[in-house]
Amino acid sequence: MRVADLVEAEGRLLRQVVARLGIGLVGILGAGVLTLAGLALLLVALYGVLESVVSPPGAAAITGVACLVVAAGVLWLVRNLIRG
Repeated sequence: MRVADLVEAEGRLLRQVVARLGIGLVGILGAGVLTLAGLALLLVALYGVLESVVSPPGAAAITGVACLVVAAGVLWLVRNLIRG
């Protein structure tokens, strides 16, 4: 009886660890995609601003910064979820 209880407890712990790992991987992947998108938009914006000063590149710069802020927020949330 004790062995079955131990196996059940270890199974529950393994399920929790795997769930946290999955959440962490999805969060890091999402933050990575948002980071790449943000950097790409900032580069497009920089090019546009250097080429000519117009409104669309400014909008792209703001969007890129917002994307990076969201990526940082996702990483912060994932870090807190992983730590418990």
